[in-house]
Amino acid sequence: QEGTLKMKGKKYYIKLGDNHIYSDGDTRWTYNEDMNEVYIDFAEGGEDALNPSEIYTIWETGFKQYYEKEMSMNGKTYDVIKLVPTKPADKSFHTIKVYVDRAKEEVGKMEIFGKQGDNYTYEVKSFKTDADYGSDTFVFNKSVHPGAEEIDNR
Repeated sequence: QEGTLKMKGKKYYIKLGDNHIYSDGDTRWTYNEDMNEVYIDFAEGGEDALNPSEIYTIWETGFKQYYEKEMSMNGKTYDVIKLVPTKPADKSFHTIKVYVDRAKEEVGKMEIFGKQGDNYTYEVKSFKTDADYGSDTFVFNKSVHPGAEEIDNR
């Protein structure tokens, strides 16, 4: 699925298909348009969760890092970094591969390999560093989604 990710510090907003995920750093709202439901959770999903706002800093703690290879993809050169959790029992995945665009020095792709065979690939198609998002971008607004059923899991 193609989608959008907006970040500001630990805050983020993701749109993937009919799903909107908002996080102000403390609370996470997962809204599904089709069902008109919003699930409310604490932003930190525990050690197992991956926070999209950490896509550029994930390797700083909790992982052994290995330079895997250099590769060409779509006319660009990438350095592939393999990340293995230092506490694998605490994670639902066993490996993350980060593809760093050598020319731009930016993450271009990330692959997460789950222990149960549930693998995810995130590909960055465009990247802007100068966007200024208001705080309301990262909070679920009931008035924008009237009648949404709230399921509070906190």
